[in-house]
Amino acid sequence: MRWAWWLGSLLAAGCSIPWQGQPPPAVPAAAEPTKLYGRPLELVKDTRLVPTPQGTASVTAIAFDRDVIPGVAQVELNDCGPAAIATLLGFYGIRPQGDPDPLLAVKRQMPPRQWGTTLEEANDYLNRTGALWSKPFRDGTLDALMAIVQDGRPVPVVVTLDGNLTRMHWLLVVGLARTAGGDRFVLCKNPSEPDPLAITAYSEPVFMEAWENSPLRSQWWSSLLGGVTESHPQSYRRPYLDVGALMPP
Repeated sequence: MRWAWWLGSLLAAGCSIPWQGQPPPAVPAAAEPTKLYGRPLELVKDTRLVPTPQGTASVTAIAFDRDVIPGVAQVELNDCGPAAIATLLGFYGIRPQGDPDPLLAVKRQMPPRQWGTTLEEANDYLNRTGALWSKPFRDGTLDALMAIVQDGRPVPVVVTLDGNLTRMHWLLVVGLARTAGGDRFVLCKNPSEPDPLAITAYSEPVFMEAWENSPLRSQWWSSLLGGVTESHPQSYRRPYLDVGALMPP
C-alpha cells in the first residue's frame, strides 16, 4: 500500500511548523518577514515606527493598545489554529477552561484535525465561549481587515505561507504599517513564532498572495481533501473571522 504511506506522509505535513526538535522551514528570501516586538515598537513623536526593507513604516492601524499581546506558540504540526485562537482569547482576557495551559485548553474544546482547523470550527468555538461573537467571511480585502483592526480588534485569518499544498496556516492580524513611499506591511501574531512577544510584518504583496490560498483551492487539493473547507476550497479565498466582545448584560 505504497500510495497509502504517501498519502499519510502528505497529510502529516500539517499546517505550519515541523515536529519539535527540527528547525522551521526557511522562508523564501522574497517573502522573508520582519520580526518586531510589541514593546519596542519605537515611539517617535507619538508615532509608532517599524523598520522594513523599504524603509521606516509608520503604524497606521493597530489592534493592541497594551504594550504586548502575548502570543501562544503552536507545538504540533496541526495546532496553529488553536494557538491563534488562544492568543485572541488572551487579548480579550478570557481564560479557556479545561487546562491551565491555554493552548491545551482550546485544543480540548476544539480538537484540530490532522491537517488543521477549519474556519467554521474556529467560528463555532468562539461563539460558544459566551464572551465573544464571531462571523466568518470570505473574499476579504485588506481595507476590511484594517477597519476591524482600527476598531481595536485582532483578526484571525487563514493563509498559505508558501507553495506547499499542505501549508494551511492561521495568523492573527493585529496592525498595518505604511512607509513614506506608500508600501504597506501587515502586522501579525504568528503561532509558528516561539517568541511570545514577537510580531511579524509581511509586505502587502506577500500577505495578499498568501491570503489568496491558491494552492489550498487548487482542483487537485479539492479532490483530495475537499472537507477542509466544509463545502468547497473556493470558499478559502481570503477568509477571515470578524470577532468582538459581547456586551455584558
